[in-house]
Amino acid sequence: MKLILKIKYVVLATIGFILLLLFLGSEIGSITAVPDDAIVYVDDSTKTILAPECVRDWQTVPNAPWGIIRRMTMGQASKLNYDLDPKCRDTGEFAPDGPTLTEMLLIKLRLWPKPTYWWDMPYETDNGKPP
Repeated sequence: MKLILKIKYVVLATIGFILLLLFLGSEIGSITAVPDDAIVYVDDSTKTILAPECVRDWQTVPNAPWGIIRRMTMGQASKLNYDLDPKCRDTGEFAPDGPTLTEMLLIKLRLWPKPTYWWDMPYETDNGKPP
């Protein structure tokens, strides 16, 4: 009888510890960086990199010194040493919040869906297919 009681306490303590770790892991976030093959837009006149979500805002700024923008991959734009658009960077387009540690574990166990980002959309790739 005492052995069964000890086993119960060990099992309950283990379950409690796992739940505590899952709770703590849900408070620890991550940041996801834009991959090198993501399609971005660059303005050569200002040497600025834009995420697709920021292009419309970029073009509507009155009296802005912007020129014609062109598409390229993030890797190519980084090699040119162009700067990220400050407004676009501040909104988190280039480093959006990623999953928490608990979500990462659940994603690995296939119990949670993978997060999607703007660079995962088919229209944001060169060949029109998801990366």
